[in-house]
Order: sequence, then structure tokens, then C-alpha cells
Amino acid sequence: MNFVVYTNSITMKTLLHILLVGTIVLTSCTNEQIKNEITGDKKEQVDPSKEIAKLDAFLRKFDEPSQIFKVPGNKLIKVKGKQGTIILINPSDLETESGQPLASSIEIELKELSNQQQLLRANAQTVSDGQLLVSGGACYINATSGGGKIKLKTGKTYSVAFPKTSNNEMSLYYGQRDSSGNMNWKQAGKYFKIQKPIDYLSRMYDVLVVTGKDTSRKTARSDINAKDYQEQLGDSKLSEKVYAPIALDQFGWINCDRLFNKDAPRTTVQFVITNKVEEVNYVSVSLIFNDIKSIMKSYYYIYDDKIEGDRFENIPVGMKARFLAVSYQHDKIFAALTDEKLLAEKHKENLLLKEMSEKEFDELMGSVKGS
Repeated sequence: MNFVVYTNSITMKTLLHILLVGTIVLTSCTNEQIKNEITGDKKEQVDPSKEIAKLDAFLRKFDEPSQIFKVPGNKLIKVKGKQGTIILINPSDLETESGQPLASSIEIELKELSNQQQLLRANAQTVSDGQLLVSGGACYINATSGGGKIKLKTGKTYSVAFPKTSNNEMSLYYGQRDSSGNMNWKQAGKYFKIQKPIDYLSRMYDVLVVTGKDTSRKTARSDINAKDYQEQLGDSKLSEKVYAPIALDQFGWINCDRLFNKDAPRTTVQFVITNKVEEVNYVSVSLIFNDIKSIMKSYYYIYDDKIEGDRFENIPVGMKARFLAVSYQHDKIFAALTDEKLLAEKHKENLLLKEMSEKEFDELMGSVKGS
């Protein structure tokens, strides 16, 4: 009997001890919860899309600048970019988006991208629905009049001659950006042709008129003063420096590209951000190819304890490339640019971003040698 009482006494003490410990733990948790609610220390999930938008807004400071041409609105428009892009527009084929008449002058905006550094600054990765493209040059073309946007009339086109960069057959692509700002290029079903020495002036004019679906060439010619046309278009020797003129049916992003079809095995290229999460958590990572004029881009972030955007898919094995990573958090810039890497099968790259000034980052971007 005494033994039973002794055993129950131990059990009772054990139960009291457990209850006491539980009370302390619950009190501690409650106090911590109250502390979090009061001090704001409670962990909150940040919307990745908002942080990526902040990063993109910051990177626009380093964008490739546009060229602006102010031209009369009553005669044939011809502009030539610094890198050789030639644009020819009949102003009678234009109308304002608001329905208002065109002003006396028209502004043409042209942004030319002819190498990796310019593509990088313009956030214009060379990808078509996940497939790697080799760029022969890209550009952005826009037109305004009286401060308002201009569009082409239904069925009308304008003519563009791109600088000739390759003897390969190149295709026309129109660029579209997704909600994250990534560029995707859509093939337009037209091809850039290498032209033989011809009457370049006549070819540019014919592309403008014929593809504009004008039923009467004679009537169309009467809209353009022949002397003005001859003076603006310039030297016919340009046919040796540019592809044959091509007709475009929209303004915006245009690319002269071809699919990369090298018969090399493909792999996944993964990267690891080795900075502390508290320091760097939203990163733009670009894969800059050395042997071809191509760039791929990914947005890396951690959300719900899961890593997203930490790899590039369908990459040809044996390619040479550099990684550029940049983050803008807590009003600070963090970036890293690797040396040239040979992309092996199942390649994995560690990236450590360092804090730097805007000037240092701009110089880092400038060190990307475009081909």
C-alpha cells in the first residue's frame, strides 16, 4: 500500500512539472506573438512581382539611348540611324491613335541594338518561345505627332533596311514583353535577303508602294515629289551595306534573327546566389554568349521558402558565356560579372554579388564587349 502511494506521488509531481513547463512555453509564445504584433517583427511575404518591377525600373537608368528625328509631316520621311538602319515612311499612310490630324512635324524614335551590351542594356533577351536566337540586330521604332502616338493606317506598311551583319538567312521577328518585362520574339514569316548591286532607290520605293497595297503605282508616285525622294534617300551604294528593304506593318520592337540550330546536346545551366537572403533575394541574371550575338535572362527570387528562376533551360553544351547578376534592394546595388565560362553538361555556377555604386555598375555593364 505504501509503495502504491509513493508511485502516485512521483506521477503527480511529474504531471505538475509538465503543466508548469507547458504554461511557461505558452506564455512565451503568446508574449512573442504580442511582441511581433506591436513591433512589426512578424515575417511578411513580399510580392516578387513588385520587387522585380523595382529592379527593372532601376535598370532602365542604364538603358541604351534612343535617337530622335524631327521631320516634316508633308513629305517622304527617311531617317538613317547611327548604326546604319534606314527607315522610309510615307506620311500619308499614318494616322494618330486619337483620331486627330497629324501635326506639321513628326518625331521618329529609333533605338538600335547591334551587340550584346546594347541588347543587355535594353533588356532585350534573344529568345523565341524558349528557343535561343542569334541576333543580326534589333531596333525599336516609334512615331509621334503633336505629343500623341501614331499608327499605320489599315493595310499600310513602311520600309526598313537593316545593316547587313551576316551571310546567313535571317528572319523578321516582332518583340513582345511579358508581365515581368522579359522579351519574347515572335516570327513574322518574312525573311531578310542579301541583295545584289541594284538601283537601291527604286527598290526602297517599290517596297514602300507595293507592300502598301496601293492599287495604282502612278497615283502613289504622285504623292511623293521625285526630287525630294531622290535627295532624301541618298547613295545607291547602300545596297552593299544593308539587307534588301523589308516591309513592316507595325511600330515597336523589330529583330533580324535566326534560330540557333547547332547540333550540340542541350543541358540545364543552374546558378546559385551565395549572398545572404536578407541582403540579396531578387536578382536579374543574364547569360551572355561569347561566340554568338545572344542573351538569355532569368529572374531569381525566393518565395515560400522555394527558389524560383535559378536556371536556364535548353542550353547547347560547349558554348562559352558569362553570367551577369544584378540586384537592387534596400536602396543598394549588388552585382557580379563572371569571367568566360565553358558551359558543360549540368553546369552549375556560384554567384556572389558585391555592393557597388551606380558609376561602378555602369562601368561593369560597359565591360561587356559586344560582338
